[in-house]
Amino acid sequence: MIWLVVALVAVVLIAIGALVMGKQRSAALRRRFGPEYERALGEADGDRRAAEVRLRDRLRRRAAVEVRELAPAARERYVFRWRAVQTGFVDDPAGAVAEAGSMVDQLVDERGYASATSESDGALDRDELVAVDHPALVEGWRTARQASPDSPVDDLRQAFLHHRALFQALLGEGAGEDGDDRGRAGRPVVTEAAVVRP
Repeated sequence: MIWLVVALVAVVLIAIGALVMGKQRSAALRRRFGPEYERALGEADGDRRAAEVRLRDRLRRRAAVEVRELAPAARERYVFRWRAVQTGFVDDPAGAVAEAGSMVDQLVDERGYASATSESDGALDRDELVAVDHPALVEGWRTARQASPDSPVDDLRQAFLHHRALFQALLGEGAGEDGDDRGRAGRPVVTEAAVVRP
């Protein structure tokens, strides 16, 4: 009889431990992926377990991808091109958004995210791989790619800003530690104020 009670207590403790560990893993994935967690949950029709399996698979596949740093010359080339595209926003917002999107796509590919994507083997798409490293920026990138040449200027401006946020993250640029608007090695970072409304 005592063995039965001990066995039942052990089973209850194991079940509680498994429940606590599951909740901790869920919380860790939610923190790690932020808005991408909610997106995965929606794509899994609310099935938390299925969404989390998919997110853990993303982490595993991303770990197998070698994301390369850009050579300094390539980084400078992108920064130079970006400045030209941003300047062109005033005269041609739709063209600047299209060019910004193209540059982000090139940068994603050059960093190595495309190397693990393939329709034939069911590998993740580029968005999902990029989302592992930049989960807060990918939804904006998806939204930006939906902008059309006929979109209102404010929508084009927002699309441009979304492209720019991911562009800067992929370059490894951002505000300096003291909050100024200069990136790594003193390179200027494009600010929202610089995107002028026509």
